[in-house]
Amino acid sequence: MTGIEQLLLSVDETRKILGGRGRGHIYALIDEGKIESVKDGSRRFILAESVKRYVEAMQRDVSRIQLNSDSTESNGLQVNHRSSNNDS
Repeated sequence: MTGIEQLLLSVDETRKILGGRGRGHIYALIDEGKIESVKDGSRRFILAESVKRYVEAMQRDVSRIQLNSDSTESNGLQVNHRSSNNDS
């Protein structure tokens, strides 16, 4: 699109943005209120801004977990800790 920001995403476009998650996962995010959607006739569209907010929230959660905990898993988000030593 030239000069126009895409405001609505299809479910398949949202799946690709979120790393190939399944359609069921996308609909679960909608049901849980984590992303917003609208219907136009029989088609469901996801608000692009809500996907951006969702991803930003995940990034904040990961940053918070890394700063406040040595745990490898919290709130369903897995954090990969890398050792500063190279044990090759």
